[in-house]
Amino acid sequence: MLKIKILPANCGDCILISFDDKNGIKNILVDGGAGKVYENVLKNEVIKIKNKKQKIDLLIVTHIDNDHIGGIIKFIEDDEYNDCIETVWFNSWTNYNHKAYKLSNEGNTVSASHARTLENKLKELNIWCNKEIKQGIEYKFEKAKITVVSPDNKNLENLVKYIKDEFEVSETDDRSKSIEFLQQRIFKEDIAIPNGSSIAFIFEYETNNQKRKILFTGDSFPSVVLAGLKETQSFDKNEKIKFDYVKLSHHASKYNTSDELLKYIKCKNYIITTQGCNGKPNKETFARILKYHKPINLFFNYKNEKIVKLFSPDEIKNLNINYLSENKEQYIIEVC
Repeated sequence: MLKIKILPANCGDCILISFDDKNGIKNILVDGGAGKVYENVLKNEVIKIKNKKQKIDLLIVTHIDNDHIGGIIKFIEDDEYNDCIETVWFNSWTNYNHKAYKLSNEGNTVSASHARTLENKLKELNIWCNKEIKQGIEYKFEKAKITVVSPDNKNLENLVKYIKDEFEVSETDDRSKSIEFLQQRIFKEDIAIPNGSSIAFIFEYETNNQKRKILFTGDSFPSVVLAGLKETQSFDKNEKIKFDYVKLSHHASKYNTSDELLKYIKCKNYIITTQGCNGKPNKETFARILKYHKPINLFFNYKNEKIVKLFSPDEIKNLNINYLSENKEQYIIEVC
């Protein structure tokens, strides 16, 4: 049994991976959305886990942006339920006395005080892994394995040495553009320092002679993810790395899924986590995927006007679009 819950985290990420392992069900939580996501959504999942006498066996805080870390801070501060967390991955930067800054186009305030709050509470609870989580790190369960492919040393160093007040991201709405038009655009990679430090990892699960392989990307840079795949995966240079699912980086931003990465992977199922904020998801991302992979299945954890109108009726014929919020069990992907 392998279930992935893509929780409704507004503009952020909050993903719960649950699977059958030795001595019962294991749970991995990846990010917690912004602060309100904990009370609105995540807390209910935590209560269910605790009532079943299970644990959050691994909590992965991919990076310090508020739409990933805010809900985790609320969870960690909730002393009624935080005792169900076994261990936490979190690349901290607070020892370098950085000042608060704002990424104006994202609407997120990322501050040293937020990171320090989380760090101090993790130390108090004695659940912080307290080492750099970077390319090559592995974490093994009985039936599952995690392999980290991002960040690399350079981007961790950038996080603690450099702060950029604002970075340029076009807010141009590309929904009216055709797939063919968008496929001609030249890829430009994300340059946001917090995103460069984002933890990305491969989750592998094997049972009953079946093996599943899923790529979780946080908000990472595609060049770093690709380098991590080359570093950690054994494959023939003429073959592609097969994934059952890929969670698209940075809410399907056009700056975070590159041609080069897509040339190295083989996948038909893509997960998109966003309510449709700050111009994301970008239609250009899906146009780029379609250059290398057809047919594809898209899994959105929200259905609203911004999401639905990404594609024309003719384009939808080429895609299999799934709105998880309409499923009987909301926001769940069950990987058989």
